[in-house]
Amino acid sequence: MDLDNIKKQEKARARKKRYLQNKKNKKQKLEIDDLPKKFAEQCSTDSEESDSA
Repeated sequence: MDLDNIKKQEKARARKKRYLQNKKNKKQKLEIDDLPKKFAEQCSTDSEESDSA
């Protein structure tokens, strides 16, 4: 294999990795935006337990 092809493949792989990472981050952000109340409740109960510990 020549060097140009190897470099192209590495770039393509890096691009795909970035794309998948961005997709995952966006999905997580959407889920967090959808569940602010549930998250707040969890935080309040967690902090009470950690205070008594």
